[in-house]
This record gives sequence, structure tokens and C-alpha cells, in this order.
Amino acid sequence: GVAVGQAFLPGSEVAYQLSWRNIAKIELALYPVDLTRAVAFTGGTRRGHDEESASQWLQSIDLAHAEKIATWTHDTKDNGEHRPSGAELRVERKLSPGAYVLEARSGSSRAREIVLVSSTSLFLKSAGEEALVWMTDARTSEPVAGADVSVWERSYDGSRWNWRVHRLTTGEDGTVLAKLSPRDND
Repeated sequence: GVAVGQAFLPGSEVAYQLSWRNIAKIELALYPVDLTRAVAFTGGTRRGHDEESASQWLQSIDLAHAEKIATWTHDTKDNGEHRPSGAELRVERKLSPGAYVLEARSGSSRAREIVLVSSTSLFLKSAGEEALVWMTDARTSEPVAGADVSVWERSYDGSRWNWRVHRLTTGEDGTVLAKLSPRDND
């Protein structure tokens, strides 16, 4: 497993945690991604199917043709006694602002986590048929104008889950309002 506990300001050390059992080496790779375009949710015909899709959004990002900006290996020194082990580690290079997928592999086992490096914070409040997005500078709380954001909404029409994406840009006050579909379930 791989876990990242927080977002990071530009220039800070990026920490992550690895966990394993009976694995000698873990291959790691870091991929830059555009989250406003890379995530793909799909509808489902069963109520439970959509819950899987929503919770597995990170797996929906196609890394097959993505550029790796860093690769490295962690030697776990695991002795094969079937004991859970782990380590808190650091990405060796400084990362530019953006979103990244950190992927850990060993044999056929894979785990992913998102790494966010940003000087901004995003807030979302939804009520009824609207969702308000507000983006600010993480250090000063000043509004961030002209930011591209994507708001995903889902609804259940009685037979299947439906997904819709709103691609928006924040205004001078750092906000943008998404008009959501009228629906009974969301």
C-alpha cells in the first residue's frame, strides 16, 4: 500500500508511507496528471457498482502513456515472515505545483495515491441544484481568479447512475457556481 496524508506547499518535502508484507522490493513511479481532464467516472446499472466507481476514481486515470518524471526502488529488507511492515519516506526531488499519481508496484500488486503540490485551497459547498466553488491562496486566503475547476455530479435515475462533469473557471472573487441537474438522488 501507499498513502499520502496531506497536500504540500511548493518547495516543501513530499512525504509518503509504504506498507507491505512479504515483499522484498517496491518499484515506485511518479506521474504528473491534469485532474480536471484525467479522471473518468462511469455509470452503473446496480447501485453498488457506482459506489465502486466513485471510490476507485484514482484507478480510472490512464497512466499507460503518461510520462514518468521519477522512478525509484525501495528495498524493504522484508524477511518473509508474513509480518506487516511499513516506512515513512520522502520523494527525493522537489515537485512543481500540480497533481501527481504516485504508483507503487511489486509483481502484479499495485497501489496508487494522489500527491498534490499547490499554493491554493479549494472549497465546495453544494445545496439543492447548485454547487459553489471557491479557490483561495493557501497562505493568504486571497481569491484566485481564472482557475480551471471540474465539478463532477452524479444522479440515480431509478435504473442507473449517471455522471456529468462541469468544466468551469473561477471569477475575480475566486468563485464559480455550478448549476446541477434537478434530481431526487445525488
